[in-house]
Amino acid sequence: MDRGIYRLSKFVLLTAILVMICAAPVFFFNIQNYMQLWESKKSILATLGFVMSDIYYSDFRLLAVGLLAGIVVYVIFGKKIVRFTYKFKSKALHQETDLYRKVEMKKQMAKEMKIPEMFEKLYHTQIRYYPAWIKDNRFREHVCSLVTDAEDLGDGRIKIRLKENDYVFAFKKENIFNQEGKLYLRAKMELFLNDKKILGLHMVNTGQMLATKWRSSDIEAFIEGDWINDFKQLHQQIEVEATKRVKEDKKEKLDKIRKDFGLD
Repeated sequence: MDRGIYRLSKFVLLTAILVMICAAPVFFFNIQNYMQLWESKKSILATLGFVMSDIYYSDFRLLAVGLLAGIVVYVIFGKKIVRFTYKFKSKALHQETDLYRKVEMKKQMAKEMKIPEMFEKLYHTQIRYYPAWIKDNRFREHVCSLVTDAEDLGDGRIKIRLKENDYVFAFKKENIFNQEGKLYLRAKMELFLNDKKILGLHMVNTGQMLATKWRSSDIEAFIEGDWINDFKQLHQQIEVEATKRVKEDKKEKLDKIRKDFGLD
C-alpha cells in the first residue's frame, strides 16, 4: 500500500514537472507581450494576471500533452526512478538505524563502566561543595588531594582542576508538573573539558520536595577518553582519604578517653 502511494506521488511529481516544461514555450512565445505590458503598466499584479490568463486558456492542451508525456516517460523510466529513490530512501533509513544502534552501544558501554552511578555520587556528595570547602580551613581536608582548585562560576557551573585538567560541571534543575498536577524535579548534569561536552546525564529527584537525592535516568552524551581514568582515580582517592580520616578521628577519640581517665 505504502509503496503504491510512493509510486503515485512520484508519477504526480513527474507529471507536474513535464507540464511546466510544456508550458515554457507559451511563456517564451509571449515574452515580448509580457515585457510590453510591464513597460506600460509597471505593475507586477497586472503582468501576473496576464500570464495567468494565458495559462488558463491553454491549460487543457498543456495538461493533455503533459499527461501523455508523463505516461510515456513513466512507462519507460518509471521503474528505474522508483528503484533509485527507494534505494536512496532505504540507505538513509539504514544510516539512521545504524546511528541509533551505535548510540545505544555507547550508552551501554557507559553503564557497564558505572559512569552514571559514579558521577551521581561524585557530584552530589563532593564536587558541588568543593568551591566552598576549599576556601574554609574547617572543611579543606574534605577536598580530595587530587583536586588543586575549585571555583563556582555561577549559573549552576563549577570548575575543578583535576590532575592538571580543568573540568567544568553544569547542573540545571527544572520543575515539572505531571498530568495529575503533582510537582517533581528533574535536572541535567553536563561535564565539559576544554569547552567540549564529554558527558551528559538526565537526572530525576527520587526524594521528597526539598530533598537532593538525585539519580541518573538517561545518558545524553558520552565521549570516552582519558578523563574517565581521572575521575575513577578521584573516586578511589576520595574513598581512601575518607577511610583514613575515620581511622584518625577514631584514634584521636580513643587517645582522649585514655588521657581523661589516666589510662595512658
